[in-house]
Amino acid sequence: MRKAVRRIAAATGIVLAGAALPLVATAPAHADPKHCASYLHAHGYVIGPKVAGACAMVAMEHTPGGKAGAMTDCNLYLFTLGVKGDEASTACQLSL
Repeated sequence: MRKAVRRIAAATGIVLAGAALPLVATAPAHADPKHCASYLHAHGYVIGPKVAGACAMVAMEHTPGGKAGAMTDCNLYLFTLGVKGDEASTACQLSL
């Protein structure tokens, strides 16, 4: 009986370790303000301190609304700088 319990426990451990391996092995994508600025530069925008600041807003999260508020602020700020809406949204997403 003890051997059977040990075998079941060992098999369960192996199955759980196998299921958890993909979660541990895959690293999350790392995004930062540089990705935002690079994306905008690739779409023909000049990257200056205002654009860099807008891209950094999301990473800093110092807005009252947290990440969601920072995303909105980033989008609006880039839009006021002349960035098209969909490109501003994508650029801000890349800063997450």
